[in-house]
This record gives sequence, structure tokens and C-alpha cells, in this order.
Amino acid sequence: MPRSGAPHKRWRQMLEAQGANLSAFDKKLVRPEKPIELKSDRSRRITDCNARIIGEVIHDLGGGRINKDSVINHDAGLDQIAKPGDLIERGLILCRAHGIRELPALVNHPFHRLHDF
Repeated sequence: MPRSGAPHKRWRQMLEAQGANLSAFDKKLVRPEKPIELKSDRSRRITDCNARIIGEVIHDLGGGRINKDSVINHDAGLDQIAKPGDLIERGLILCRAHGIRELPALVNHPFHRLHDF
């Protein structure tokens, strides 16, 4: 089915009606960095996904504050997170990290605890 673009047009009209700077909005949507993919080192079935660890990882990527003066990286986040029940073959994506250029060492270890196998 062809996409009309009407929902996107309506969204932009709503943003504009609220006084949003559409050019700044458009710039924010452009991501200069490609997401970092965390890939499985072996074939396995996901049995559980730990939401607390996901929150800690996003925090460690800069998506949260340590204190009131901390700067928040609003681009930091995860997507394509493997779900419980998924069969992940070796080399397939467990999740992707956005808004960063490389994984900080302190994040690398908890990243591997996102899922139980």
C-alpha cells in the first residue's frame, strides 16, 4: 500500500502550531553516528530481559544524571533489544546503542547481562 505522507505532514503541522523550530527538529532527526551493534557470541534462546540493567546501561551511556549538574545525552538509548523467547544465532544483534561513538568500558560488562540465556 503506498504511503501518502499525510501523518508526517499532520505531525509537522502540530509541531509548528506549538511554536516548534522545525529546522532544529529536522537536524535532531539526522544521526551522524551509526548505532553500535552488540552481537551474540554464540547461538542461544533468550529466556529473560533485565529492565533494570537496560536502565543502568542507558544511564551509563549518558542518558541519565549522576548529580544535578550532570549533562544528559538525550540521544543515548537502545533499540532492537532481543526479546524473551527469541532464538539468536551467533553474530546476530542482541541490541543497538545510539548516541555514542564507542561503548565505554564500564558499559561493556553490564551490556552482556541484559539477557539471560
